[in-house]
Amino acid sequence: MNDRDARRRFNLQDGDCPVFYGVYEFYQLYAGASISAARELTRGRFDIAINWSGGLHHARRSHASGFCYVNDVVLAILELHESHYVTRPSSFCSQFLTIFSSVSSSSSSFLLFVFLRVFLADSLQL
Repeated sequence: MNDRDARRRFNLQDGDCPVFYGVYEFYQLYAGASISAARELTRGRFDIAINWSGGLHHARRSHASGFCYVNDVVLAILELHESHYVTRPSSFCSQFLTIFSSVSSSSSSFLLFVFLRVFLADSLQL
């Protein structure tokens, strides 16, 4: 696969997901912040963790979308699952993600906070 085909496949073209200098470092930072927030909650270091730059939920498993290169919300949820602090059924998670994906991106950070708060409430006695 050449560079042009790869950009097309992963939706890294001009438009809503352009390639720019530092794009890799950019999504490492915002996705890493969401993962770190989830990790700090599960370790009990904090009761509340918010990544104000996160909530970039338009990205798909195999391509960027809607100015979102990596879906940091899913990565944070996976971190919660790995820690075994998750006590809610997976159906709860999928229902929340359906609601989450239908709201405007300006509400994403707040909803990520609400999700983490609700999702972990039983485990962390929040």
